Amino acid sequence: MAVHSYLPETDGTAFDIGWDHARFGKRLDAGGGTPQMLEGYRAGLVQFPHPQRRPDRFSAKWLQLRVSAYHRGRIVQPDVTPETIRFIDVPVCPVALTSLTHSARADSDWSIDRINNDGAYATWNLMVVSSKVNRAKGTKDFDAVAKIVQAGQSHEGLPLRQWERLLTLMVGAYHPASSAPRLPLLTKLPAGSIAPLYLLLQHMALTCVRNASMRNRLAKALNRHQPHPTQRELLRIGLERLALCVKDAAYSYDAFADVQVQRFLRAWFESLPNEAAPALVALSSLFGAAQFDRGALGPWSLQTRGYVSANC
Repeated sequence: MAVHSYLPETDGTAFDIGWDHARFGKRLDAGGGTPQMLEGYRAGLVQFPHPQRRPDRFSAKWLQLRVSAYHRGRIVQPDVTPETIRFIDVPVCPVALTSLTHSARADSDWSIDRINNDGAYATWNLMVVSSKVNRAKGTKDFDAVAKIVQAGQSHEGLPLRQWERLLTLMVGAYHPASSAPRLPLLTKLPAGSIAPLYLLLQHMALTCVRNASMRNRLAKALNRHQPHPTQRELLRIGLERLALCVKDAAYSYDAFADVQVQRFLRAWFESLPNEAAPALVALSSLFGAAQFDRGALGPWSLQTRGYVSANC
């Protein structure tokens, strides 16, 4: 793959980046901007002699992300805004489970990562992780991370469990259909990400399992779509075992690493009739999974691996 500097200006993107820097009162100099960015910045300073508003850390990250992406020829879709970044923001890295810092020049600093490295900066393809995790992930795709997990040992400074969590975060962006691998839900999914139906099932289970009444309510709702009596009973047993595992887990999502929990949930899920899938999607929204999608990859520009030009 070619190394990208900025691309020839054809669509006003660079001008808009410079304009927005001026609008937010964020300095842009010759060392960081292209000629088109600087042209937009100077024009913006005329229009906004006083910034419309000072950037918070979400706006500042959005501006930084767009400059970096432009220099690398990467697409940032128009629907990615400061509010998008605010929506996906988390206080703790979902892989390392460490508190995230901001502008500390540390491994713990927050960073915006494209979940599928072959996609653009687009809705449903972004998550916040620590800089250390982002560097370790690098350009690896789902299969590369899966091989690290299969090797069963630490790699590039991350312990095995952290690679397993990363695989959980990536599976929906690479396998959004019902044929996705049946992975355990080992960490909290990023808001605004794509979740295969099996992960949504586990998300519902964890949302309800601590309370016996809610656990029974979920089991009844799910089993309405399960025609096999044996499997209905296995779901009930699986949810009860999950409740016990959650009590003993330092991190609640680690409960899904239990072999028996996975055996019960997978057997129930894989014995469902195909026509039950829409009902499970609807239930997932009722039981706490409304912030996820099963979805549309069109805006990701996968055909050009997320680049403005296919000549990569």
